[in-house]
Amino acid sequence: RSVGYAHQKELVKASVPYELPSVLEAATAILMHHAREGERLFGDAPWIYTRCQEVVDGYPVLVGGFSSGGLHISHLRSVYSHDHIGVPCCRKF
Repeated sequence: RSVGYAHQKELVKASVPYELPSVLEAATAILMHHAREGERLFGDAPWIYTRCQEVVDGYPVLVGGFSSGGLHISHLRSVYSHDHIGVPCCRKF
């Protein structure tokens, strides 16, 4: 967290065989972890999001802010603040 998307993307690329998650991969992993463990990853206290591979209107899609109201998916600039947006990696097989 606390760094821009371009830097995060480079960190992931340097970590072969990993890649940025797709929106579907991120949402599935977050929801399956909650179903199995009862824990909300990328939650709302504090607000935490992951950037994904998909880009809409020039912004990477965000997944996170998982609260009792559900999982938030957005590409809006209004939720952008580097301090609460990270990027996990997906292992390529």
